[in-house]
Amino acid sequence: MATIYLVRHGQASFGVEDYDRLSQIGWQQGRVLGRALRCSQAATAQPQAVFGGTLRRHRETVEAMARGFGDGLPAMQVASGFDEFDHVALIHRHRPEWEDHSVMARDLAASIAPALITNTRKAGLGSRHGFWRCSTITVTWRRKTPPW
Repeated sequence: MATIYLVRHGQASFGVEDYDRLSQIGWQQGRVLGRALRCSQAATAQPQAVFGGTLRRHRETVEAMARGFGDGLPAMQVASGFDEFDHVALIHRHRPEWEDHSVMARDLAASIAPALITNTRKAGLGSRHGFWRCSTITVTWRRKTPPW
């Protein structure tokens, strides 16, 4: 049975001209994650594939993970579906009336969504944890030996 890990890219370089690169903290996060994966139960499995988007911070996160992991982490296969998307354009395409923020606020206030968002944040899954982000790197593992 395969195990799939979904990993958000490391911290990007907020506040600089080229945001699409890891900060020093982001590089450290990637190396720490690579070491943690190597030392975890995943060490009994061999990674089979790594997928990420086309963004530089995706590649750099996998590069940092590989440094921490050591030998055996496959090269990242690029899949643009893991890239972030323009959520504002998506909302306006499907709900053009929401370009008026007061209409959007009214509609959302009348829906179940605010309770869901509040409960999600109370559970510790707010945007600061990357829950709402759409930029992901996927690592797939297979056991070295069959489970039977």
